[in-house]
Amino acid sequence: MKKGVGFAMGKVTSWAAYDNLDFGSAGSDTVTVQIWANTLDPVKISFYDGIPEESGKPLGTFCYHKEPEWMIFKPETFKLSRKLKGIETLCILTEDGFQVGGFNFEKVSREFTVNNAADADNIYGDKFTKGEKCVTEIGNNVMLDFGEFDFSEKQPSRLVISGKSPLALNSIHLILNGSEGENRILCEFRTDDSENYAQKSFDISGISGKQKVSFAFLPGSNFDFEYFRFE
Repeated sequence: MKKGVGFAMGKVTSWAAYDNLDFGSAGSDTVTVQIWANTLDPVKISFYDGIPEESGKPLGTFCYHKEPEWMIFKPETFKLSRKLKGIETLCILTEDGFQVGGFNFEKVSREFTVNNAADADNIYGDKFTKGEKCVTEIGNNVMLDFGEFDFSEKQPSRLVISGKSPLALNSIHLILNGSEGENRILCEFRTDDSENYAQKSFDISGISGKQKVSFAFLPGSNFDFEYFRFE
């Protein structure tokens, strides 16, 4: 995003909002901002999801402190407190005087990285508890939808699920919906230790192209889902 803005000096609170930003279903929590601050003192920069005066949610307050060069914008990368997903409004707020030349968010590839269960686009069913990263106490007929993954360039051969359960066995269906229709793969998660999260691998093959990824928990389940990862 190359739309610059200048903030007033003199400890006056000012903000600038960028609306209709599309972060996609994968989202991002890492932003690099081009900043020019004509001061030797540190300046503070805050980020909000939405407008602060309209119930905007804070994403973190950070410090920028680099030696100034006249009208030279220098990049600084900030890790926000959570991912922004879908269509959002990003607001930058400060009481210090500096200029922003633009910003860009780090593109996240979900295909071969850890995907926390709580990051599902949609969770529904008879019984579950959604936490910050995990979805626990998953019971009968619960579905977690994670949106679209793109396996066009690289195809997975294995699925890793991290979870725990008081039951010796939980039957989980990996559901893939692509151009050739629906594909269900049964993943029998066997529990050795009900107190600690464990990782189980399942061989998968023949998956390519764009696929909508979901997990369905069959009747009789009692599962704490931490994350999954394609390999």
